[in-house]
Amino acid sequence: MKPTPRPPYAALVSPPSLGAGLGLTAAAAVPFMLSSGATALKLSCDRFMLARYSSDSLYAAVSGGMTAYMAASLLVGLVAYTSVFVSQYHGAGLDRRIGLCVRQSLIFSLAAGLLLALLAPALAPAFSLLGHAPRLAELEGQYFSILTAGAVFSLLNTSLMAFFTGRGETWLVVLVNLGSIAANAALNGLLIFGAPGLCPALGIVGAGLATVASDAAKTAVLAALFLSPTNRRVYHTARGRLFEPRLFLKLARKGLDNGFQLFTGVSSMALFNLAAGQAAAPAGAAASGIAFSLVTAASIPAIGLGSAVAMLVGRAVGANDRDLARRNVRQAGRLAAGYGALVALIFLAWPPALIKLFGPGLAPAGRELAGELVGPAAVFFLAETAAMLYGGAIRGAGDSAYAMRVGAGAGALMAGLSLMVLGAGAPVRTLWGLAVLLTALKAWALYARYRKNDWLDHRLVEDDRRPKKIAAHKCSTMTTLLAALIFGLLGSARPALGQSEPGFRGETRVFGAMHTRIELKIPENSGSALSAPALADLAEAAVRKCDLLLSPFGEKSDIRRLNEAPVGEWVETDSLTMAVTLEALAWSRRTGGLFEPTIGPLKRLFRFEGQTLTSWPSAEALARAKAMVGADKLLTDAAGNRLARKVEGLVLDLGGIAKGYAADLAAEVLVSQGVRQALINVGGEMRVLGRNTGLTPPQPWLVGLADPLGRTSGYAVEIADRAVASSGNYESWFEHEGRRYSHILNPLTGLPLDDHLAGVTVIHPQSATAADALATFFSVAGTDGAVNFLKADGAGLFPQGLEVIMFVKEGEGLKTLHLKLDGSGELSLNRP
Repeated sequence: MKPTPRPPYAALVSPPSLGAGLGLTAAAAVPFMLSSGATALKLSCDRFMLARYSSDSLYAAVSGGMTAYMAASLLVGLVAYTSVFVSQYHGAGLDRRIGLCVRQSLIFSLAAGLLLALLAPALAPAFSLLGHAPRLAELEGQYFSILTAGAVFSLLNTSLMAFFTGRGETWLVVLVNLGSIAANAALNGLLIFGAPGLCPALGIVGAGLATVASDAAKTAVLAALFLSPTNRRVYHTARGRLFEPRLFLKLARKGLDNGFQLFTGVSSMALFNLAAGQAAAPAGAAASGIAFSLVTAASIPAIGLGSAVAMLVGRAVGANDRDLARRNVRQAGRLAAGYGALVALIFLAWPPALIKLFGPGLAPAGRELAGELVGPAAVFFLAETAAMLYGGAIRGAGDSAYAMRVGAGAGALMAGLSLMVLGAGAPVRTLWGLAVLLTALKAWALYARYRKNDWLDHRLVEDDRRPKKIAAHKCSTMTTLLAALIFGLLGSARPALGQSEPGFRGETRVFGAMHTRIELKIPENSGSALSAPALADLAEAAVRKCDLLLSPFGEKSDIRRLNEAPVGEWVETDSLTMAVTLEALAWSRRTGGLFEPTIGPLKRLFRFEGQTLTSWPSAEALARAKAMVGADKLLTDAAGNRLARKVEGLVLDLGGIAKGYAADLAAEVLVSQGVRQALINVGGEMRVLGRNTGLTPPQPWLVGLADPLGRTSGYAVEIADRAVASSGNYESWFEHEGRRYSHILNPLTGLPLDDHLAGVTVIHPQSATAADALATFFSVAGTDGAVNFLKADGAGLFPQGLEVIMFVKEGEGLKTLHLKLDGSGELSLNRP
């Protein structure tokens, strides 16, 4: 087999999506491995210091801490599942839903945490009912009460961290967690052992207070980061409705599966430790606590790896890229195998040194028993690591119900058997043997599910987004009718390609970028010497570069740097940014300002969430904003790739043309590699090359256009070597004083359009960039303006073969206006 030629676009390729290879999977997993499990690390720190305070305190910290976590675990697991929603929304390009989703989790966390705080005093005396020595039960109750009363901070932290980890922004969480752990360690040293003149030695009470205080500080830091200006703009973390019942219930339903799984797992291990304390006290209890603490400490990176897999799989599933989801799991499995082998080797090679870390003053009998338990602990750790890996994959895909059944089943068996052993007075070695067996069975069950691939059929975000992507099928009369029916039922007026195409041979790549969903379809026989996956890599890199440079919110965005620069200061940009800006300014001149890339100040006046306008701007505010709008207020230096603002408040917004440009750029990259057949779909702005040769026989690509009301049959359009773009108020609109308005503004009046013209689709013979700009222009010009412009211009500004499909409201229904410039440049009108 000949090697695939190396793509010559090193300068173009931006960092690919996480999970493309072992190194990238490791890059995603490492911060998770460092940050996830911070609570476990804090508790291990408590145990490490309490072991030097008293052996009773060590065991009480293990059993009391585990029981406190058990009491909160159902709720912790529920809010932790927020990260899966965030990752899938992010992968699907639905960033505006992320802030709303996290707010639902925060509401639940606050209410549930306050309930736990009220219940904590009533639950603490339960330890004395288990037959523990009075002093031990007292210490357990104290530690449990403090941690449970402060669980609200742990819940809030879990919700807030989901916002960052679900999007892969984990290094920031690493830093916050490291600061929290350092604060916990410092407070432990002060409060456990005391300091003359500052505070007395509080022992286990001090350890609990230190943990809660460090959690509270962590909440404050995460909340400030969550509400940063950038996050408020991009992810709507402080905008829109506070509560959305539908999303809240969906999160609660899916999260409850995850929470119940965590609850049964934690409760089973809590009963395990309690049984160990009863069956092997006092030296055996400390020995079992040491073995369990070793497993807990070693599992911290494994917990992070499982969380990383859930994030990577969630992002891939959100983007409907099932192959990427599987690749991520395979690469993470390699990391898990290497880490597990290293830990097992350390456990088995140096048990005395490990035991000494936790029990320097342990009695000889306890030390000997701890040495015997290190081997089973190593096997337990390996099985648990495998369970975390495959459980993370399944949860990340949204299959929380299966993960719950397996985890809950294994936990229930562990809890029941632990109670039986507790009643029978069996030795602690028997308990560990049962734990190893049941954990291995749990790992096997999760792996079996992973192998069947059913876990990939549980995407979470489809119910929460208006459908945009309709399948492109082989062109036949029956298929066309079926596609039209589907388009009408779904009610989406965006042109798009579907996720599955029976019989298609080639590469289908789906990912999230430019705050939308991107789909690439490259047939096997595309005409290029490169493989279809390699070509998809090049096209994806082109789109991601546009995202990196043209987003108004990205940290490295040229547009953001320009909009934040002082007036008159030149901002050096990438040549790509300059090319898009010059094209946008050219369309502003061609359309007399009806397409306007400097419309940003006006858009900021009409802020709305869902379908509710924050406030209608005053005439004075509207006049001030209009004074900041105009292509003449932006300075350009094409030779030097520089831009500058001439007036304060000018905001460059390329959203009306950037997606079309990205589709064209990806197409140009493919054409340079010899590609003659492909389809690029950037959030509905499409560029099609040739015909669909992935089908036999080759067919034109079929693109579906449904009416915005979803009450008519819609269109099924065959295209080849063309571009398609749409604009309208079918997805983004608001109501004010009983009237419905589009999100599209008229740059000349500064006001939003009414909903008379519900949608416009432009089919252009050459350029998705032009189609994107024209779709906005015709939306503003309206039906009469579009007809007049087309008639007056002929084949000048508007090329021969241009088609414009306009959906116009008429009473409770729609009428369709189909404009077309034929080969002679004459305009034909079709008013069905």
